[in-house]
Amino acid sequence: MTSTSGLTARISQTLFTSNSFVEEVASILQHWDTGLEASKRRIQDAKEKNSTVLDLQQLELSNEIFNELWPSIREIRNLKYLNLFLNRLTELPSDFGALSTLETLNLACNPLQSVPDSFSDLAMLRELDLGFTSTLCTVPEIFEKMTQLKVLYAGNNRLEKLPESVISLQCLEELHLYGNALNALPENIGNLKSLRLLNVGRNNLSSLPNSIGSLSSLEVLYLYENDLSSLPRSMKDLSKLRVLGLDGNPSLSSLPEHIKEPNAKAVAAYYAEME
Repeated sequence: MTSTSGLTARISQTLFTSNSFVEEVASILQHWDTGLEASKRRIQDAKEKNSTVLDLQQLELSNEIFNELWPSIREIRNLKYLNLFLNRLTELPSDFGALSTLETLNLACNPLQSVPDSFSDLAMLRELDLGFTSTLCTVPEIFEKMTQLKVLYAGNNRLEKLPESVISLQCLEELHLYGNALNALPENIGNLKSLRLLNVGRNNLSSLPNSIGSLSSLEVLYLYENDLSSLPRSMKDLSKLRVLGLDGNPSLSSLPEHIKEPNAKAVAAYYAEME
């Protein structure tokens, strides 16, 4: 585990309202033992003293080489931003969802095997990054309550299937799923009416659901390096589409060569002519 001086420097850079608050956080962390039990005791002591350390809103712990996340982190009751990028976390505490005020969570570049079911309680999340774990094969049904989520990164994992609850993300604007092992997209993916960007490049897709044409807000669609042999005619209804990435689909023989480039209007015109 990293030295506490590194943590102190990072926390001191976050946005707090008074120098005394930063000094209190620094003082606590400088005397914080590295063991999980010791850190738990420190947070409990802070709780009993009604310390403002429990009012932290931002916590920057990226590139700190943590193997575990101390369970007592859930006691930080007002945390809105948590960055755990590039650590060595293979799992998270089962009650991680107790951090219910989180709005931004970055877990990218950790060798996570799974995420706990309690993630479903993170109802305030606006941005979630689960990308580049290279080990994450499944995600449980955690999205039903995440009605505020706008950006979801889950690229460069080993996902073979998306949880059905992803369709509940009615505010979702960006969905990054490149570099997985997806064989299909949900049949009702067209329900994501706010989606502006969908990246499913470098997967194992051989077809697309017809409902993709119902993504009325979609502007950018990346389908590169799959095994698509055709595109649904409903794609002509993507009136806002301005970027379409189709390169690297050798079986896509139903389209003329001149519209296989990222040319959304040409694809729409092609299907319109076929009607």
